[in-house]
Amino acid sequence: EVDFGGGVSLVGTDYDGVVIGLDDRGQTRWGRSLDALGSAGEALGLTRLPDGTIVVAGFADGGASLGGGRVDGLGGRDGFLAAFSPDGGFRRGTLLGGAGNEELHAAAATADGGVVVVGTFDRTITLGPARLSVVDITDVFVARLDAAWKVQWAVAFGSGGPDAATGVAVDDAGRIYV
Repeated sequence: EVDFGGGVSLVGTDYDGVVIGLDDRGQTRWGRSLDALGSAGEALGLTRLPDGTIVVAGFADGGASLGGGRVDGLGGRDGFLAAFSPDGGFRRGTLLGGAGNEELHAAAATADGGVVVVGTFDRTITLGPARLSVVDITDVFVARLDAAWKVQWAVAFGSGGPDAATGVAVDDAGRIYV
Protein backbone atom coordinates (compact mmCIF):
# COMPACT_ATOMS: atom_id res chain seq x y z
CA GLU A 1 0.00 0.00 0.00
CA VAL A 2 1.24 3.48 -0.89
CA ASP A 3 -0.04 6.55 0.96
CA PHE A 4 -0.07 9.54 -1.41
CA GLY A 5 -1.47 11.90 1.23
CA GLY A 6 -4.81 13.66 1.21
CA GLY A 7 -6.54 10.44 2.25
CA VAL A 8 -5.45 8.64 -0.95
CA SER A 9 -3.87 5.21 -0.44
CA LEU A 10 -3.55 2.69 -3.25
CA VAL A 11 -2.94 -1.03 -3.03
CA GLY A 12 -1.46 -2.97 -5.93
CA THR A 13 0.99 -5.69 -6.77
CA ASP A 14 4.71 -5.23 -7.33
CA TYR A 15 4.48 -3.87 -10.88
CA ASP A 16 1.32 -1.85 -11.29
CA GLY A 17 0.81 1.70 -12.50
CA VAL A 18 -0.88 4.56 -10.71
CA VAL A 19 -2.18 7.96 -11.71
CA ILE A 20 -2.73 10.69 -9.13
CA GLY A 21 -4.21 14.16 -9.38
CA LEU A 22 -2.61 17.00 -7.40
CA ASP A 23 -3.88 20.51 -6.81
CA ASP A 24 -1.82 23.65 -7.53
CA ARG A 25 -0.23 23.38 -4.05
CA GLY A 26 0.90 19.77 -4.52
CA GLN A 27 -1.84 18.25 -2.38
CA THR A 28 -3.23 14.91 -3.54
CA ARG A 29 -6.82 15.20 -4.81
CA TRP A 30 -7.35 11.65 -6.12
CA GLY A 31 -5.57 8.50 -7.20
CA ARG A 32 -6.29 5.40 -9.27
CA SER A 33 -4.48 2.09 -9.55
CA LEU A 34 -3.89 0.57 -13.00
CA ASP A 35 -3.45 -3.11 -12.26
CA ALA A 36 -1.87 -5.68 -14.56
CA LEU A 37 -3.63 -9.03 -14.28
CA GLY A 38 -0.41 -10.90 -15.10
CA SER A 39 3.12 -10.42 -13.85
CA ALA A 40 3.90 -6.82 -14.80
CA GLY A 41 2.44 -3.48 -15.75
CA GLU A 42 3.53 0.14 -15.80
CA ALA A 43 2.04 3.56 -16.48
CA LEU A 44 4.67 5.30 -18.62
CA GLY A 45 3.12 8.47 -20.01
CA LEU A 46 0.13 10.76 -19.82
CA THR A 47 -1.48 13.63 -21.62
CA ARG A 48 -4.42 15.97 -21.16
CA LEU A 49 -7.10 16.21 -23.86
CA PRO A 50 -8.69 19.56 -24.78
CA ASP A 51 -11.80 18.70 -22.70
CA GLY A 52 -9.67 18.08 -19.56
CA THR A 53 -9.66 14.27 -19.78
CA ILE A 54 -6.41 12.73 -18.52
CA VAL A 55 -5.13 9.84 -20.69
CA VAL A 56 -2.55 7.42 -19.30
CA ALA A 57 -0.41 5.18 -21.55
CA GLY A 58 1.48 2.09 -20.45
CA PHE A 59 1.54 -1.68 -20.64
CA ALA A 60 0.06 -4.65 -18.83
CA ASP A 61 0.87 -8.34 -18.95
CA GLY A 62 -2.12 -10.68 -19.12
CA GLY A 63 -4.81 -8.00 -19.28
CA ALA A 64 -5.57 -5.16 -16.91
CA SER A 65 -7.97 -3.54 -14.52
CA LEU A 66 -7.86 0.10 -15.57
CA GLY A 67 -10.46 1.54 -13.24
CA GLY A 68 -13.62 0.40 -15.01
CA GLY A 69 -13.41 -3.36 -14.84
CA ARG A 70 -11.25 -6.04 -16.34
CA VAL A 71 -9.86 -5.82 -19.88
CA ASP A 72 -8.68 -9.23 -21.11
CA GLY A 73 -5.19 -9.44 -22.60
CA LEU A 74 -4.63 -9.83 -26.32
CA GLY A 75 -1.56 -12.05 -25.91
CA GLY A 76 1.77 -11.39 -24.22
CA ARG A 77 2.25 -7.86 -22.96
CA ASP A 78 -0.21 -5.27 -24.33
CA GLY A 79 -0.17 -1.49 -24.44
CA PHE A 80 -3.01 0.26 -22.64
CA LEU A 81 -4.77 3.60 -22.64
CA ALA A 82 -6.91 4.65 -19.69
CA ALA A 83 -8.90 7.90 -19.49
CA PHE A 84 -9.99 9.75 -16.36
CA SER A 85 -11.99 12.90 -15.72
CA PRO A 86 -10.14 15.82 -14.09
CA ASP A 87 -11.58 14.68 -10.72
CA GLY A 88 -10.37 11.08 -11.21
CA GLY A 89 -13.53 9.40 -12.46
CA PHE A 90 -12.91 6.54 -14.87
CA ARG A 91 -14.04 7.29 -18.44
CA ARG A 92 -12.70 4.41 -20.54
CA GLY A 93 -9.83 2.03 -21.14
CA THR A 94 -8.51 -0.13 -23.94
CA LEU A 95 -5.62 -2.40 -24.87
CA LEU A 96 -3.57 -2.17 -28.07
CA GLY A 97 -1.52 -5.12 -29.16
CA GLY A 98 -1.38 -8.57 -30.58
CA ALA A 99 0.17 -11.96 -29.89
CA GLY A 100 3.59 -10.54 -28.99
CA ASN A 101 4.76 -7.92 -26.53
CA GLU A 102 3.64 -4.34 -27.08
CA GLU A 103 4.15 -1.33 -24.82
CA LEU A 104 2.84 2.23 -25.04
CA HIS A 105 5.54 4.62 -23.82
CA ALA A 106 3.92 8.02 -24.38
CA ALA A 107 0.78 9.76 -25.61
CA ALA A 108 0.07 13.24 -26.95
CA ALA A 109 -3.31 14.92 -27.29
CA THR A 110 -4.58 16.16 -30.64
CA ALA A 111 -6.77 19.23 -31.11
CA ASP A 112 -9.79 17.08 -32.04
CA GLY A 113 -9.69 15.03 -28.82
CA GLY A 114 -7.73 12.10 -30.23
CA VAL A 115 -4.30 10.86 -29.20
CA VAL A 116 -1.04 9.93 -30.86
CA VAL A 117 0.82 7.11 -29.10
CA VAL A 118 4.33 5.75 -29.42
CA GLY A 119 5.53 2.40 -28.25
CA THR A 120 7.41 -0.77 -29.03
CA PHE A 121 6.49 -4.18 -30.42
CA ASP A 122 8.34 -7.45 -31.03
CA ARG A 123 6.22 -9.29 -33.61
CA THR A 124 3.64 -8.47 -36.25
CA ILE A 125 0.70 -6.37 -35.05
CA THR A 126 -2.37 -4.92 -36.67
CA LEU A 127 -3.33 -1.43 -35.56
CA GLY A 128 -6.41 -0.21 -37.39
CA PRO A 129 -5.71 -0.34 -41.12
CA ALA A 130 -1.97 -0.97 -40.64
CA ARG A 131 -0.25 -4.33 -40.34
CA LEU A 132 3.23 -3.75 -38.90
CA SER A 133 6.11 -6.23 -38.83
CA VAL A 134 9.19 -6.01 -36.66
CA VAL A 135 12.60 -5.70 -38.36
CA ASP A 136 14.66 -7.12 -35.48
CA ILE A 137 14.15 -7.65 -31.72
CA THR A 138 11.89 -4.64 -30.93
CA ASP A 139 10.78 -1.77 -33.16
CA VAL A 140 8.96 1.52 -32.63
CA PHE A 141 5.41 2.24 -33.71
CA VAL A 142 3.49 5.50 -33.90
CA ALA A 143 -0.31 5.40 -34.10
CA ARG A 144 -2.94 8.11 -34.49
CA LEU A 145 -6.27 7.42 -32.74
CA ASP A 146 -9.37 9.56 -33.20
CA ALA A 147 -11.54 10.85 -30.33
CA ALA A 148 -13.34 7.47 -30.17
CA TRP A 149 -9.90 5.74 -29.94
CA LYS A 150 -10.24 4.13 -33.35
CA VAL A 151 -6.79 3.76 -34.94
CA GLN A 152 -6.62 6.00 -38.02
CA TRP A 153 -3.11 5.03 -39.08
CA ALA A 154 0.08 3.49 -37.72
CA VAL A 155 3.68 3.34 -38.90
CA ALA A 156 6.74 1.44 -37.68
CA PHE A 157 10.45 2.19 -37.60
CA GLY A 158 13.28 -0.16 -36.80
CA SER A 159 16.94 -0.94 -37.16
CA GLY A 160 18.96 -4.10 -36.74
CA GLY A 161 18.74 -3.94 -32.95
CA PRO A 162 16.32 -3.02 -30.19
CA ASP A 163 14.59 0.33 -30.74
CA ALA A 164 12.43 2.49 -28.48
CA ALA A 165 10.61 5.82 -28.49
CA THR A 166 9.94 7.52 -25.17
CA GLY A 167 8.13 10.71 -26.12
CA VAL A 168 5.72 12.23 -28.61
CA ALA A 169 4.34 15.74 -29.17
CA VAL A 170 1.75 17.23 -31.50
CA ASP A 171 1.94 20.90 -32.52
CA ASP A 172 -0.94 23.27 -33.27
CA ALA A 173 -0.79 22.37 -36.97
CA GLY A 174 -1.14 18.65 -36.19
CA ARG A 175 2.48 17.78 -36.95
CA ILE A 176 3.85 14.94 -34.85
CA TYR A 177 7.30 14.73 -33.25
CA VAL A 178 8.74 11.49 -31.83
